[in-house]
Amino acid sequence: MQTITFHQRLRAASLHLLLSACVLSTAIYLIFWIWYPAPLHIAVGVTQIYIVILIADLIIGPLLTFIVYKHDIKKMRFDLAIIVFVQISAFLFGMFAVAQGRPAWLVFVVDDFELVSPAALDPRSATQTNQHTSLWSGPRWKFAQYSTDLEIQQQQKEDEMFLGISLATRLETYTPIEQAAQSILQRSKPLQKLKAFNSVEHVEAVLDIWPQATAWLPLKAPEQDMVVLINAQGQPLAAVNLQPWN
Repeated sequence: MQTITFHQRLRAASLHLLLSACVLSTAIYLIFWIWYPAPLHIAVGVTQIYIVILIADLIIGPLLTFIVYKHDIKKMRFDLAIIVFVQISAFLFGMFAVAQGRPAWLVFVVDDFELVSPAALDPRSATQTNQHTSLWSGPRWKFAQYSTDLEIQQQQKEDEMFLGISLATRLETYTPIEQAAQSILQRSKPLQKLKAFNSVEHVEAVLDIWPQATAWLPLKAPEQDMVVLINAQGQPLAAVNLQPWN
């Protein structure tokens, strides 16, 4: 029986690695440029999940190919089919988790913004398909406001108080962010106040990038709360990696 050399195994593993890298490069673009544009990947903490996907697809798959590579084509095909199946399953599961946790909406509610993912939505909002976002679109700014129907409004407030269901997780409450301009201006905080929670150098560096900013509001997020910069017209400019409180 002919012996498989180290270089033959390495060549097979390298080919597997190259194919895996091509798939992962697409995933990197989708995750960090569309779903979680900086600094929202920090606010949600997606990096740890992506590392798991990276290990499963970029390391384990090629390593197993290196181990099982053999001259018996029939047996090798069976082994590789199992490896590829497991690898694809792990990849799809990881990508599904990342997609469900993505910051699909940045929602202004009462006096701050909330980062809302598809996984965080109130299940009763599932029928509101007009507000759902495409997998190929990034975060969208929205304004969530209580219903003008007093009975529905009371129920919304009770759900929020007793069940912990934030208004921001209910798609039926969403309206264009432009409608919130006056409320945002009334609730917004002076830029100078950011220096109480962040270093002066960090604040000034961020404001140099966003000279249009005239005020800010907190952004509540699962992993790390941040700041939304506001312009003079009461429109959000960007979420930035500044602390909104101590």
